[in-house]
Amino acid sequence: MYYKSIVTTPIIGSMVKILLKRQCRQRLPAILEWVNEITTYYKQNAPYTCELNLSRLPDYYPQPLLQNTQVAIVKRCPIPPLAKLGIKGMSAYENWEPNGVQYKDMYFVRQDLKYWNVVHFHELVHTIQWQILKDKVYMDLYGTGIIEKGYRQSPLEEMAWRLQQSFEHKQIPFDVSNQVRIELEPYLVK
Repeated sequence: MYYKSIVTTPIIGSMVKILLKRQCRQRLPAILEWVNEITTYYKQNAPYTCELNLSRLPDYYPQPLLQNTQVAIVKRCPIPPLAKLGIKGMSAYENWEPNGVQYKDMYFVRQDLKYWNVVHFHELVHTIQWQILKDKVYMDLYGTGIIEKGYRQSPLEEMAWRLQQSFEHKQIPFDVSNQVRIELEPYLVK
């Protein structure tokens, strides 16, 4: 079933979003299993962020985060095989080739961008988000955010892009971890 071609009215669009969100939530254990497999596979050879000597990151992130977050340098960043995992209608995301992607305490960066501070900054924002929200809440919020608002406007991506812009424009360094924690407060389960 491919949803994109049938979205013609707001009602149908809402129904499709509901179905996609339901599929994602039902398949969340399978997605997390895939995440565990992919991170386990790359962990042995992935350096820690601090080992790349990216000059500006220590001004924004605490040293323990940089020492404990691994970076897999890859030709193509791994994206979950959503259709194979039972989630239909998200082929645009599945075929996407991002600069970087983050899972748990590891992120992936394309080889040609290995020393680009900006992509590392962006993925470290997601690393902090994942640490704060934990597996299921992060994955649910990320997936439903993309379904509801699209990639760039989804809450977790919007935050990462906005903070990245501050970094790119060389504003005074700030505590990214604290900023992310403050912004995620409404999403934390009490």
